[in-house]
Amino acid sequence: MIIDSKFKSYPAKYVFQTLMTVAASFIILILLDAIAEAVVIASFGASTFIIFTMPHMSNSSPRRILGGNLAGTLVALAIHLLEIAATGFEIPWSRNTSLALMGSLAIGISMFLMVITNTEHPPASGLALGLTLDGFNLRTAVITLVGVFIVFSVKQVLKRHLIDLV
Repeated sequence: MIIDSKFKSYPAKYVFQTLMTVAASFIILILLDAIAEAVVIASFGASTFIIFTMPHMSNSSPRRILGGNLAGTLVALAIHLLEIAATGFEIPWSRNTSLALMGSLAIGISMFLMVITNTEHPPASGLALGLTLDGFNLRTAVITLVGVFIVFSVKQVLKRHLIDLV
């Protein structure tokens, strides 16, 4: 196995930034049901990875991290409201087909919204998907957004001590 040369120069930074990711993930996993909300947790984990491995890159900017996650959450909320509005209609397909349609809309609409607002953050489409498939839950959405904001804020405070690990 080949060890990255940057790791050899900054091993303490690699360990520190990894421990920050572990701590942030632990807090969110404690606050959310990690089994029932696995897609949302996976999205949060991916965002945390980007925040702490690429702290100086544009992928880790506030516009992308915070804006993308907000876009994903808003799309999931809109789809949830659409599902509520369509409750009275007799739709001739299974619940699985309905979930597949709503999930694909969550991915596509969140992608479109992020691209046109320059808030591209791929894990945010995963967040939209998770919040849609699990049944939109305001508590989950708020905890996830607050968690991402906290992790991002920690990155901002520590940014001058962090390096891009990738």
